[in-house]
Amino acid sequence: MAENFPFARDDGELYTKYRSYQATNNLEWSLGDITLTSLTNYQNQNNRWLTDSDYQQRVTQIYVGSREKWWAFSEELRAQTNYDGPVNVMVGVLYQKTKLQSDQYVYSGNVRVSTQRPEWEYVAFGKDSYTKGETISPFAQVTWKVIPEIELSSGIRYTHETKDSFFVHPVNRPGQINRLNEPIYADQTFNNWSPEITASYKPAPNVNIYGGFKTGYKSGGFSNQSSYTIASVPGDLDFEPEKAKGFEGGVKTTLFNNQLRFDVALYTYEYTNLQVDFFEAQTFRYITTNAGSARTKGVEVSTEWAPIGMPGLIVRGALNYNKARYVDFIAPCVTGQTPAQGCNPTASSPYGGLFVQDLSGRPTANAPRWTAALGTSYETDLTPDLSLALSADARYSSSYNASPFDNPIATQPKYVNLDASITLSSNMGWDLALIGKNLTNQFVISGALDSPGTGSGTGTAAGRLGDQRGYANIPRTVQVQVTYHY
Repeated sequence: MAENFPFARDDGELYTKYRSYQATNNLEWSLGDITLTSLTNYQNQNNRWLTDSDYQQRVTQIYVGSREKWWAFSEELRAQTNYDGPVNVMVGVLYQKTKLQSDQYVYSGNVRVSTQRPEWEYVAFGKDSYTKGETISPFAQVTWKVIPEIELSSGIRYTHETKDSFFVHPVNRPGQINRLNEPIYADQTFNNWSPEITASYKPAPNVNIYGGFKTGYKSGGFSNQSSYTIASVPGDLDFEPEKAKGFEGGVKTTLFNNQLRFDVALYTYEYTNLQVDFFEAQTFRYITTNAGSARTKGVEVSTEWAPIGMPGLIVRGALNYNKARYVDFIAPCVTGQTPAQGCNPTASSPYGGLFVQDLSGRPTANAPRWTAALGTSYETDLTPDLSLALSADARYSSSYNASPFDNPIATQPKYVNLDASITLSSNMGWDLALIGKNLTNQFVISGALDSPGTGSGTGTAAGRLGDQRGYANIPRTVQVQVTYHY
């Protein structure tokens, strides 16, 4: 099979082969009241796989072979003052260079095609793509202690990025809708200013009241795993930077002689050009698109209690209310979505001819309205040489939709997950632990997308929703772990 299909193994078995390594060097110089820091990093990843991509047992199956290579080099230099006076400054600059190479080939229908390259004999279509990036980003922050109880901190980061991308379908079986040997070249430049300011007030040593305005930035780019179809234009593979701005504030306290920590935080953020990945199952392509805007707001309460009368005992908990909604998002329809389910086949489409739906006002993906956590741990000495640690943590989540496109069959119901452990530790340097994760054995999905070869009739009354595939958590596991410290 390897000689007839790219990235297949000689034995024809499905596989995933992932290799990565990185090197980091952190240097720090102290020059009296100024500290200089240099952080150098190099990363290299290589991911190669062959998979049955329709997850079905049938005569006409869809296999995909893929290879992704990615490397990045970065250097960050910072200077931080440590004066005794009320004002201190931090300045720095980040430089980064990256390259992503993505090659992917799709096998479908067991149809042979005459080609001068034997490894393309059974390929329905292939796509080769790369993106080279370069970033320079200076930043600065000033901290001013106005009076001992009040501190102001303000910072700003400037980002300048360039990205050069290439995409082509080097092979395309007759009857496919992709453009054969019509390369796309994309040269993108992004510039952004990201300021922030925070104020804090400590009316007492154990109370901190804070509030701030923050902004964020996520680079734009190129959809390397998309497709260039006859209904596409080159710009369909580009996507814009994502930006965020908003306010957060709250109170942090330690009470009752430091036995109780109690914190409350409130936040509201607005995202413009929110980046969302869409998998178009019928043509087997990923499209990174931009939602017009989204907003998230909520409140979080967290606490931790360590009673003096019971040494070694800690009880912790958290409760979060979060409302995350698209404000403005004309999105692609999911496979088989009908007009009654919101698909509008007559609306203008920015997605290469795909039908669209209006998700304005709908929840974003993986955004439960309520989450909560409750846990406890206890440590005690059994003998002068042996100690025991017990721990248990429960997490609750209300229901949410795992699809960014509000697919009704991608709803994750509410659940409670439980982890626990028992650990024996010796002063001889060894630990013996029994660790249980997901003891309630909950099946939880954190992402969902349409499965190729399923569903039909998108945008029609006879539409039938496609099957969903996605990312599930690990089921109940119990393991014994032995650790030796030397």
